Order: sequence, then structure tokens, then C-alpha cells
Amino acid sequence: MEECSLMVTGPPAEKPPPGPPEQQTRAQNDVCAVSSTLGQAANSSLPIALPSDMMSRFEALSRAFRSEVEGLVDEEKAASRETSEQLHARIADLEDEVFAQDALARKGAARIRSYLGQQKPAWLEHIFGDPEPPEAPEVTVAGLIDIIQIFASMSESNYDPELEAAHAEISHFRQQVSSQDTELTTLRDDLREARILKTQEPFFGISLGGYVGILGLVSLVFGIRLSQKLDKVRQELLLKHDPHGCPPNGYSMDGFQELAMQNGNERFTEDELVYVFNGLSFNPMNDGIITPEEYKCWITPGKMEII
Repeated sequence: MEECSLMVTGPPAEKPPPGPPEQQTRAQNDVCAVSSTLGQAANSSLPIALPSDMMSRFEALSRAFRSEVEGLVDEEKAASRETSEQLHARIADLEDEVFAQDALARKGAARIRSYLGQQKPAWLEHIFGDPEPPEAPEVTVAGLIDIIQIFASMSESNYDPELEAAHAEISHFRQQVSSQDTELTTLRDDLREARILKTQEPFFGISLGGYVGILGLVSLVFGIRLSQKLDKVRQELLLKHDPHGCPPNGYSMDGFQELAMQNGNERFTEDELVYVFNGLSFNPMNDGIITPEEYKCWITPGKMEII
């Protein structure tokens, strides 16, 4: 068979799907004939006229090609639906299997929790991460594997949290006993010193009492002497009928010192003046001034003013 070729401008035609050899040969002959006719028409600038039997062949070939393509598409759709259904069924089976395995894992974790709660409650926090986990812990298969590994490692290492807690408590008690021994030693030393002071109590009592008594006696003598000096000035002023009187602004310490020198020839020290002003003042807060009212009360005839 001779090869036919024709340069046709436009997009390339899609190749028909492969069919039986006789159908392929017949299709190639029809295509070559059409191509030859199209070429002659193009060269002669005449309208194209195809034989009716050739058009029928083209239509039959087109229908066969369409039918074969539709068949292939239907087969692919059916295969896709079957594959999708198989995948969904497989996913459902896997989900059921995972749910069953998780249920077994929770059951195993519950058994381990029950055993530890009865035999080794101190291990619960180390294995489950909670000192009081639920009776049926919510764990997966991976979580159950971790629990089993921790339990096995603790069992192999002979680690006992209860024993560790007991050792810690014993150490704490020893520290408390040591602290109490130290406090008891301190109390014994204090008691020994108290006993020594108790034996010396009469001496200290006499010494302190004698000091206070002597201090009181000296204060009494000082007060009587100061009161006598102040009364001597008052008696002189009474004998002279108080020629000066009290200034409207009262007497300051310097003014009263001058008054005492002029009447009775008595001189007071600064401390004695403070005591005198405190004794004559109506106000408990001494302001360093003897007012006319206070002066009049002091100069009034009567008993000696005790400072």
C-alpha cells in the first residue's frame, strides 16, 4: 500500500484508538482517499465533493470510535467506583480495628491501675502522671505501651517510691530531733544561769533596793533644800510687802534669778530654776515663764511650797 500524505493547515486531528487490523487498514485507505481528493480540490480551486459511500464509511468509523471511547470511559468509571467502595470498606475495617485495639488498651490500663492502687499506690503518679488517676484511664495503644515500659523499668530498677518516701520522712524526723536536742541544750544552759542568779537574788535585791532608797533619800533632801531656798525668797518678799510685784509679762528665769538675789540673797542653778518653774507653773508643759497669776498664788501667805 502506498503511503499518502497531505499538508493541512489547522490543529492536528486526534488519533483514533487502535482497532482490529482489517478496520485499521480500511480506515487508512479512506483517509488517504479523502486526503487525495482534498489535495486535488485545493490545487484546482474547485469545491470539494466526496463520494456518498466514503461519507458513510466516515460516519460509521466515527460512530465506532465514539462507541469504543464511551465503553472505555464506562469501564474506567466502574473501576473507579469499585476502587472507591473498596477503599471505604477498608477504612471502615481499619477504624473498627483501631477502636477494638483502643478498647483493649483501656482495659489493660485499668487492670494495671487497679493492681497499683492495691499493691503500690505510690507508683501511680510515676506511671500515670497523676497520684489519683481514674479507674478506667483513657489511653491508646501507644499510651499503654508507654505505661508498660515505665512499669517494667521501675520493676527492674528496684525503685520503690514508698521506700524513698519513708527514708525522706525518717530524715525529716532526725532533723526535728536534732533541732529539739539543740533547743533542749539551750534551755538547760538558761536554767543553769537562772539557778545561779537565784542564789544571788538576795544580794542583787539588797543592792538594787539600796540604790533606789538612797536615790529617793537624796531626791527628798534636794527637794526640801530647794523648797527652803524658794520659801526664804517668798518670806523676804512678804516682809517687804512685795514692793516690786510681778511684771505684766511675768518672770523669766533670768528675771526670777535677779528677784531671788535682791530678796533673800539666794542664787539658783539652771537645774534648780527648771524645778522651781515646774513647781510653780499651772501648765504641765513649762514654757519658762511665771505668769502674774502663778506669781500671786506663790506669794500668798501660807505653808512652804514643796518643789
